[in-house]
Amino acid sequence: MKTYKTTGIAIKSLRLGEADKIITFLTAGGKVSAVAKGIRRTSSKFGGRLEPGNDLELVLARGRALDTVTQVSIKKARPWLWNDLDKLEVAFAILELADKLTPEAVEGDRLLELTAAALDRLEVELRLPLLLLAFDIKALAMTGFLPYFSACVTCGGKTGLNQIGQAEGGVICDNCFSGQRSVKVGKEAKELVRQLLGVRLLNLDSVMTHTGIINEVRRIVWEHVMYHVHADFRARTGAGTSGR
Repeated sequence: MKTYKTTGIAIKSLRLGEADKIITFLTAGGKVSAVAKGIRRTSSKFGGRLEPGNDLELVLARGRALDTVTQVSIKKARPWLWNDLDKLEVAFAILELADKLTPEAVEGDRLLELTAAALDRLEVELRLPLLLLAFDIKALAMTGFLPYFSACVTCGGKTGLNQIGQAEGGVICDNCFSGQRSVKVGKEAKELVRQLLGVRLLNLDSVMTHTGIINEVRRIVWEHVMYHVHADFRARTGAGTSGR
């Protein structure tokens, strides 16, 4: 049986049979799913090491359909995710988006680094809605799903950019807008997107905004995501909406 080593973050799990789980990991080499045998038994050798959100070192055995977890050790645990319900909800929303945006076996080292940075920032961040929005915008930009905000996607103009055409994938100027399906976008919303794209999560304190603009940008971005990404985002209900 051939084995290989990798590192990554556990992002979701699915029960399999009476005692096993299929664990999905986000790694630098892409998304990998593997069976953790006996993990649901109290005597499991894995214990709580495969909980979502942990940075892990893994040894996996290759299988015909699914690989199997043979060894696992924790590189970094994040206990703060499990000590605060609001932070845990945001963590699961982060992991869910990372999962939906990453195809199997497609390299995703930048998204892995971003996901780890967002989970780390949860330890100290008080503005949870802003952190989640910052992660969303950066992750969507990395994977090509963020609407284009800088110029009209039809003519390239940079004035009168008040609508985002959902099918067009970005802002449309007043001259080109002809009543197509769209979402209104204001100047402050566009400025917040610009700031969040440019700031490291470590320096999120430098972004000055308020709840109304955060909510506006989240609505704009997620109407676009739901139009273009055909997936069920279950963890999004209530996550990052507490206003903290």
